[in-house]
Amino acid sequence: MSGQKSGSRASQPPPRTVAFTTGLPWHISSGKRDRQLLNAAKKGLLYSGVHRPAEHAQGHEQIRASGDKLRHSQLSDQGLHEEEHAWFMHFHLPGFAGAAASVDEALKRGADINAADYNGNTALHYACEEGYLELVQYLLSLEDVSIDVASMMDWTPLHCAASKGRTEAIRLLAEKGCDMNLTARDGNTALHLAAMGGHLAAVQLLVELGCSTVSQNHLGQTAADLASLFENGESEGIVTHLLAYQIEIPTSTKVTRGHFALEIRLLRGGQVQSLDVLGNSDPYCSFFLSNPPGFVRSKTIEDSREPEWNQILLMRINLAPQLLRVEIWDDDFGVSDDDFIGKGAITLKDLVSSTMCYLDSGAGEKPDHDDPNYPRSTVDLEMTAKRKTTGIVTLGLKILRIPDHLVARLTT
Repeated sequence: MSGQKSGSRASQPPPRTVAFTTGLPWHISSGKRDRQLLNAAKKGLLYSGVHRPAEHAQGHEQIRASGDKLRHSQLSDQGLHEEEHAWFMHFHLPGFAGAAASVDEALKRGADINAADYNGNTALHYACEEGYLELVQYLLSLEDVSIDVASMMDWTPLHCAASKGRTEAIRLLAEKGCDMNLTARDGNTALHLAAMGGHLAAVQLLVELGCSTVSQNHLGQTAADLASLFENGESEGIVTHLLAYQIEIPTSTKVTRGHFALEIRLLRGGQVQSLDVLGNSDPYCSFFLSNPPGFVRSKTIEDSREPEWNQILLMRINLAPQLLRVEIWDDDFGVSDDDFIGKGAITLKDLVSSTMCYLDSGAGEKPDHDDPNYPRSTVDLEMTAKRKTTGIVTLGLKILRIPDHLVARLTT
């Protein structure tokens, strides 16, 4: 913001809609690189071309042949040199390699592998739904990818793959250890969705991998009930198969999604860059998680390069390796758009792992969060913008179990 901030605080417009402190709103990725990543994933663009699953590959050679004909005719008509061909095809042949940023390029430019769109879907959701197997393998090979990340309707990548009958994608997710029996917001498991869509091969595979055939959704329906109701595809074979496997699967020992919160103790900042002509910045911090998607915003500390927040923020979190993304902004109090100061990221892999070990021990039944052995970490996070340091933020992090009586209140 240019110039001095003035006017009564009471007369100023309300804060931006990002000023939430509950952690419940969905994180909608607005970064350019994140948007490129999601757009590329929707199209199956992994490196420089369109990567289709086997069932989508038919006719690809005819398309390539048509492109070659167009290439030779247009090159001769316009007198283009061979090395100019790539640029020509970029503008004249939609879908040709190079016409859009690929997943690989977007990630190399700094995109968040777990960035979500307005529906809470990540690149892995889209890759699994469309059956882009090469892309699925690539994403699952990345250390920070969240395999059980939930969309706005609590669909995981497994739900997406099952709903379209993508058996190979299901197998790849299972090999990486995804939770086979997670439920969507309506109570449907991946098996429910595969049965509803009439995908017999997917149903058989899911049962083989341990999906419960007696699990009921919120309407009391099993997967067999949905197959019989919708009569899609190979519904008769699905009903027969499921009725033959009406066996209760033991509850997974994996931690249930949605029963934990990340406690962020935002302590202080240092050497925060000033972006105002008069005085110092008025800094606040925003925190982003991808599993489940959500963000929180801290309070604003006015006119300070060494802000003392001393604030505790809570965010819903699933116990899966992921990044905590942090941004620091200069609050302009609605007079103009807030100014971006810098960003940073913290990997939660070790904290998640140590918390799970603690909860699996005897202390996990009634965890004592004041226990000095309870997993926690303190971080001095460097904030950067355009590869330059713009401040330091000191955080204390801890993952807390949400009491059962509060879970329903948080999800309604």
